[in-house]
Amino acid sequence: MNDAVWDLRSLMESHLIYAIAYIIANLPNIRKCVYASAIISVDFLWVNNMNMKTAIVERILEICKERNMKPNELAVRAGVTPSTVYSMLDPRRKDLSVTTFKKLCDGLGVSLVQFFDAGVFRELEQEIK
Repeated sequence: MNDAVWDLRSLMESHLIYAIAYIIANLPNIRKCVYASAIISVDFLWVNNMNMKTAIVERILEICKERNMKPNELAVRAGVTPSTVYSMLDPRRKDLSVTTFKKLCDGLGVSLVQFFDAGVFRELEQEIK
């Protein structure tokens, strides 16, 4: 292999290492962007098509905001992984696990009755038509 190709490969590998190091160093900021993206997506869905899943996500985010709690903290308190919380908040995901949902309520410090006692659930239309 000639020196020019070797230097190029070496340069690319070093940039990849720097890129990985940058991502690891900025992981909290990247998570904040994902969290903000989830909130924006949920807000968009709320305006256009409120359903039970969207209402649940909106309520989780509302309680988190009231308690100044980030999804990672909720995960720790609920005894689930952060990826589980982010997956539950993902607007593309249609179904929620009842068991995981109960754990999230426990992590939020609310009962199921308290969770569903919100205006957003009173305004829902019937989903089966």
